[in-house]
Amino acid sequence: SGMNWIAAQIHLGVKPDGRFGPLSYAALLSYVSGRTIGTDISASFAANLGAYGVEDSANRLAGFIGQTAHESGGYRYTRELWGPTAAQKRYDMRADLGNKPGDGYPFRGAGWIQVTGRHWFDVIGHSIGVDLIAHPEKAGEPGMATLISLEWWKRNGANGVADTGDFTRLSRLVNGGDNGLADRLALTAKALKVLA
Repeated sequence: SGMNWIAAQIHLGVKPDGRFGPLSYAALLSYVSGRTIGTDISASFAANLGAYGVEDSANRLAGFIGQTAHESGGYRYTRELWGPTAAQKRYDMRADLGNKPGDGYPFRGAGWIQVTGRHWFDVIGHSIGVDLIAHPEKAGEPGMATLISLEWWKRNGANGVADTGDFTRLSRLVNGGDNGLADRLALTAKALKVLA
């Protein structure tokens, strides 16, 4: 891969063995999010990011970490916080998300990237072999949160966008707008400082 793992490990103060395992990922996620992240969360990053091509370049990995760190409130939340607000109530009728009345809450944002709606729960659940329609609560488990996020990332061509280095465009792909743009870009830049 095009990654200098040893340099990143030295920067993060973990054993520079060139293998980015759960401890290296815990150090990276902690550094970017500004809070201590344990291996309960980082193990699924170490186990799955390579298979999705996210570890192929600094831009891809920094992009993924920057977006997920922002969307999850620094890896605090695997499910969208629910009021419900007026905007959240409208999710029940969001046909573009495949939602029917009553679907807003069970298919609220999930994963580190806040994948939303019946359509995505169905498609992503099928591809990872988990029935997220019958068991949407599974989407809140840390390991599942990583897989859901990676599957969404792949299906939306996010690696290709990250490859261009246009992290504003990547943010818009993930968010659909400019919500939290400055924070997303700052977190991505923080990750790039270690990885590039």
